[in-house]
Amino acid sequence: MINNNIPPRIIRGSIAIKNGDDNSWIGVFKKDKSYPLVFGEELWNLLQENWKTLQSWGKELLEYSSWEDYLSKGFCKYCGKFVVGEPCKIKVDLIEKVNNGMLAPDLNAVAHSHLLPMANLFSKNEEKDGLWIEWVYVISPETYTLEIFKSVRKKGTKKIKMPGKLWEQPKYMYFQIGIFSLFQTEPDWEFIENKGSYISSYYHNKYPLKQGTLM
Repeated sequence: MINNNIPPRIIRGSIAIKNGDDNSWIGVFKKDKSYPLVFGEELWNLLQENWKTLQSWGKELLEYSSWEDYLSKGFCKYCGKFVVGEPCKIKVDLIEKVNNGMLAPDLNAVAHSHLLPMANLFSKNEEKDGLWIEWVYVISPETYTLEIFKSVRKKGTKKIKMPGKLWEQPKYMYFQIGIFSLFQTEPDWEFIENKGSYISSYYHNKYPLKQGTLM
Protein backbone atom coordinates (compact mmCIF):
# COMPACT_ATOMS: atom_id res chain seq x y z
CA MET A 1 0.00 0.00 0.00
CA ILE A 2 1.21 3.50 -0.84
CA ASN A 3 2.53 5.41 2.16
CA ASN A 4 0.30 8.48 2.26
CA ASN A 5 2.47 10.03 4.98
CA ILE A 6 5.23 10.79 2.48
CA PRO A 7 5.12 14.52 1.68
CA PRO A 8 4.42 15.42 -1.96
CA ARG A 9 7.53 16.07 -4.03
CA ILE A 10 8.43 17.03 -7.57
CA ILE A 11 9.07 13.62 -9.10
CA ARG A 12 11.21 14.00 -12.21
CA GLY A 13 11.40 11.41 -14.92
CA SER A 14 12.39 10.53 -18.44
CA ILE A 15 10.56 9.01 -21.38
CA ALA A 16 13.08 7.20 -23.54
CA ILE A 17 13.43 5.21 -26.75
CA LYS A 18 15.54 2.05 -26.80
CA ASN A 19 18.42 1.84 -29.27
CA GLY A 20 17.68 -1.28 -31.29
CA ASP A 21 18.75 -4.58 -29.75
CA ASP A 22 21.26 -3.23 -27.22
CA ASN A 23 20.35 -2.09 -23.73
CA SER A 24 21.04 1.60 -24.24
CA TRP A 25 18.41 4.30 -24.59
CA ILE A 26 17.99 8.03 -25.15
CA GLY A 27 15.17 10.04 -23.62
CA VAL A 28 13.56 13.41 -22.95
CA PHE A 29 13.07 15.07 -19.58
CA LYS A 30 9.78 15.23 -17.68
CA LYS A 31 9.96 17.85 -14.96
CA ASP A 32 7.29 16.60 -12.54
CA LYS A 33 4.47 14.15 -11.78
CA SER A 34 6.44 11.27 -13.28
CA TYR A 35 5.53 8.55 -10.79
CA PRO A 36 3.56 5.56 -12.12
CA LEU A 37 0.29 6.24 -10.29
CA VAL A 38 0.02 9.65 -11.95
CA PHE A 39 1.84 9.25 -15.28
CA GLY A 40 1.60 5.54 -16.05
CA GLU A 41 -1.92 5.50 -17.44
CA GLU A 42 -1.35 8.64 -19.54
CA LEU A 43 1.74 7.16 -21.18
CA TRP A 44 0.15 3.74 -21.66
CA ASN A 45 -2.87 5.23 -23.44
CA LEU A 46 -0.63 7.28 -25.72
CA LEU A 47 1.39 4.19 -26.64
CA GLN A 48 -1.79 2.27 -27.37
CA GLU A 49 -2.85 5.03 -29.76
CA ASN A 50 0.53 5.09 -31.55
CA TRP A 51 1.72 1.47 -31.50
CA LYS A 52 1.28 1.07 -35.28
CA THR A 53 3.74 3.91 -35.91
CA LEU A 54 5.94 3.46 -32.84
CA GLN A 55 9.22 3.87 -34.74
CA SER A 56 8.30 7.26 -36.19
CA TRP A 57 6.60 8.26 -32.93
CA GLY A 58 9.85 7.68 -31.06
CA LYS A 59 11.86 9.73 -33.56
CA GLU A 60 9.38 12.59 -33.25
CA LEU A 61 9.54 12.50 -29.43
CA LEU A 62 13.32 12.87 -29.44
CA GLU A 63 13.09 16.02 -31.57
CA TYR A 64 11.83 17.90 -28.50
CA SER A 65 13.65 19.05 -25.38
CA SER A 66 11.09 17.73 -22.89
CA TRP A 67 7.87 15.74 -22.58
CA GLU A 68 5.85 18.92 -22.12
CA ASP A 69 7.46 20.35 -25.26
CA TYR A 70 6.43 17.23 -27.17
CA LEU A 71 2.81 17.49 -25.99
CA SER A 72 2.63 21.13 -27.13
CA LYS A 73 4.58 20.39 -30.33
CA GLY A 74 7.06 23.04 -29.26
CA PHE A 75 4.47 25.82 -29.11
CA CYS A 76 4.35 28.32 -26.24
CA LYS A 77 0.79 29.53 -25.66
CA TYR A 78 2.05 32.51 -23.65
CA CYS A 79 4.15 34.20 -26.36
CA GLY A 80 3.03 32.32 -29.46
CA LYS A 81 6.53 31.18 -30.42
CA PHE A 82 7.77 27.73 -31.36
CA VAL A 83 10.79 25.78 -30.10
CA VAL A 84 11.82 28.31 -27.46
CA GLY A 85 11.83 25.82 -24.58
CA GLU A 86 9.23 24.90 -22.01
CA PRO A 87 7.53 27.96 -20.37
CA CYS A 88 8.33 28.61 -16.70
CA LYS A 89 8.20 31.37 -14.06
CA ILE A 90 4.74 32.30 -15.32
CA LYS A 91 2.96 35.14 -13.53
CA VAL A 92 -0.49 34.36 -12.16
CA ASP A 93 -2.30 37.04 -14.16
CA LEU A 94 -0.76 35.67 -17.36
CA ILE A 95 -2.06 32.18 -16.58
CA GLU A 96 -5.51 33.68 -16.00
CA LYS A 97 -5.42 35.42 -19.38
CA VAL A 98 -4.55 32.21 -21.19
CA ASN A 99 -7.15 30.24 -19.23
CA ASN A 100 -9.72 32.82 -20.31
CA GLY A 101 -8.93 32.12 -23.96
CA MET A 102 -6.47 34.91 -24.74
CA LEU A 103 -3.81 33.50 -27.08
CA ALA A 104 -0.20 34.70 -26.77
CA PRO A 105 -0.80 37.65 -24.39
CA ASP A 106 2.91 38.02 -23.55
CA LEU A 107 4.63 38.36 -26.94
CA ASN A 108 7.88 39.73 -25.50
CA ALA A 109 8.10 37.13 -22.71
CA VAL A 110 8.02 39.74 -19.93
CA ALA A 111 5.69 37.81 -17.61
CA HIS A 112 7.17 34.39 -18.28
CA SER A 113 10.44 32.78 -19.35
CA HIS A 114 11.56 29.53 -20.94
CA LEU A 115 13.65 26.62 -19.81
CA LEU A 116 16.72 26.27 -21.95
CA PRO A 117 16.50 23.24 -24.23
CA MET A 118 17.82 20.31 -22.24
CA ALA A 119 20.26 17.76 -23.56
CA ASN A 120 18.77 14.33 -24.03
CA LEU A 121 19.18 11.82 -21.20
CA PHE A 122 21.21 8.67 -21.85
CA SER A 123 21.34 5.28 -20.17
CA LYS A 124 25.12 5.61 -19.95
CA ASN A 125 24.70 8.63 -17.66
CA GLU A 126 22.70 6.82 -14.99
CA GLU A 127 25.24 7.44 -12.23
CA LYS A 128 24.86 11.18 -12.77
CA ASP A 129 21.23 11.45 -13.90
CA GLY A 130 19.90 8.98 -11.33
CA LEU A 131 20.40 11.58 -8.61
CA TRP A 132 17.54 13.67 -9.97
CA ILE A 133 15.69 11.45 -12.49
CA GLU A 134 13.61 9.10 -10.36
CA TRP A 135 11.51 7.16 -12.90
CA VAL A 136 12.47 6.16 -16.44
CA TYR A 137 10.03 4.76 -19.02
CA VAL A 138 11.86 3.06 -21.90
CA ILE A 139 9.87 2.24 -25.05
CA SER A 140 11.16 -0.32 -27.54
CA PRO A 141 9.75 0.11 -31.08
CA GLU A 142 11.43 -3.19 -32.00
CA THR A 143 9.68 -5.37 -29.42
CA TYR A 144 6.64 -3.19 -28.57
CA THR A 145 7.49 -3.17 -24.89
CA LEU A 146 7.63 -0.65 -22.07
CA GLU A 147 10.43 -1.01 -19.53
CA ILE A 148 10.16 0.87 -16.25
CA PHE A 149 13.17 1.77 -14.12
CA LYS A 150 13.56 3.40 -10.71
CA SER A 151 16.71 5.23 -9.67
CA VAL A 152 18.31 3.75 -6.55
CA ARG A 153 21.55 4.25 -4.67
CA LYS A 154 24.54 2.08 -5.52
CA LYS A 155 27.82 1.33 -3.79
CA GLY A 156 30.33 4.12 -3.81
CA THR A 157 30.36 7.91 -3.68
CA LYS A 158 31.57 10.76 -5.84
CA LYS A 159 32.95 14.18 -5.06
CA ILE A 160 31.50 17.30 -6.62
CA LYS A 161 32.37 20.97 -6.33
CA MET A 162 29.28 22.96 -5.34
CA PRO A 163 29.54 25.88 -4.82
CA GLY A 164 33.27 26.31 -4.54
CA LYS A 165 33.61 23.50 -1.99
CA LEU A 166 34.08 19.76 -2.20
CA TRP A 167 31.04 17.66 -1.33
CA GLU A 168 30.34 13.95 -1.22
CA GLN A 169 27.30 12.46 -2.95
CA PRO A 170 26.06 8.89 -3.42
CA LYS A 171 26.21 7.17 -6.78
CA TYR A 172 23.03 5.94 -8.43
CA MET A 173 21.86 3.30 -10.86
CA TYR A 174 18.58 2.44 -12.60
CA PHE A 175 16.84 -0.67 -11.27
CA GLN A 176 14.41 -2.41 -13.63
CA ILE A 177 10.99 -2.60 -12.00
CA GLY A 178 9.34 -4.45 -14.87
CA ILE A 179 8.95 -4.91 -18.62
CA PHE A 180 5.49 -4.93 -20.19
CA SER A 181 4.19 -5.84 -23.62
CA LEU A 182 2.02 -3.20 -25.26
CA PHE A 183 -0.22 -6.02 -26.48
CA GLN A 184 -1.10 -7.24 -22.98
CA THR A 185 -3.28 -5.77 -20.26
CA GLU A 186 -2.40 -2.43 -18.71
CA PRO A 187 0.17 -2.70 -15.89
CA ASP A 188 -0.83 -2.36 -12.24
CA TRP A 189 0.57 1.12 -11.60
CA GLU A 190 0.08 0.96 -7.84
CA PHE A 191 2.04 -2.30 -7.65
CA ILE A 192 4.82 -0.80 -9.78
CA GLU A 193 5.04 2.30 -7.61
CA ASN A 194 5.08 0.28 -4.40
CA LYS A 195 7.79 -2.00 -5.76
CA GLY A 196 9.87 1.00 -6.80
CA SER A 197 9.50 2.59 -3.36
CA TYR A 198 10.48 -0.67 -1.65
CA ILE A 199 13.56 -1.21 -3.83
CA SER A 200 14.61 2.41 -3.42
CA SER A 201 14.32 2.18 0.38
CA TYR A 202 16.29 -1.07 0.38
CA TYR A 203 19.26 0.41 -1.47
CA HIS A 204 19.02 3.67 0.46
CA ASN A 205 19.48 1.70 3.70
CA LYS A 206 22.11 -0.59 2.19
CA TYR A 207 24.32 2.33 1.13
CA PRO A 208 23.62 5.05 3.71
CA LEU A 209 25.16 8.47 3.29
CA LYS A 210 24.21 11.93 4.44
CA GLN A 211 23.89 13.60 1.07
CA GLY A 212 25.85 16.81 0.79
CA THR A 213 28.41 15.82 3.43
CA LEU A 214 31.19 18.41 3.43
CA MET A 215 34.57 16.90 2.58
